Amino acid sequence: MPAKPLPDETLHLIDAVRNALQGCSDVQEKRMFGCHVFMVNGKLCLGVEGDEVLVRLLPATHAEVAETPGVRPLSS
Repeated sequence: MPAKPLPDETLHLIDAVRNALQGCSDVQEKRMFGCHVFMVNGKLCLGVEGDEVLVRLLPATHAEVAETPGVRPLSS
């Protein structure tokens, strides 16, 4: 079954993340877990799902960043 086209809002976010990572080496883009992910140096770093950007955080910074307005933990 072919993948359905991504909405414009999602495509704009993907482009924004792609542009932000331009200076990084070894960046790969993949579709996984139902979203568009960016791997940096072989590790999952960022993802775009719908109108949200998913960010992998270091455990030491999780509590501090979790208090930021608009931030929420990933739902399973």
